[in-house]
Amino acid sequence: MVTHPFHPLRGQEFERVSFPHGRCEQLVCYHNAQGQLRKLPIGWTSLKPVDVFELIAQGRALFRPEDLAVLAALVQQLSAEAGSK
Repeated sequence: MVTHPFHPLRGQEFERVSFPHGRCEQLVCYHNAQGQLRKLPIGWTSLKPVDVFELIAQGRALFRPEDLAVLAALVQQLSAEAGSK
């Protein structure tokens, strides 16, 4: 099922097409109503693997700690660059 909140196919279900050797490993490949092969990122579907952080946070945390650390490093770098001008 397409779960991305802004995708026009949200809520629709398609049969997943499998390919040998993992050609669609990070994508969900399916045939649309016209029979054309289409692909969606797996994260936009109900086939997305369970994310332990999301499971534990249950929507209470807006940011992941590792993402905040990257943001803090970026802010520090930009501040240092602005101060050297």
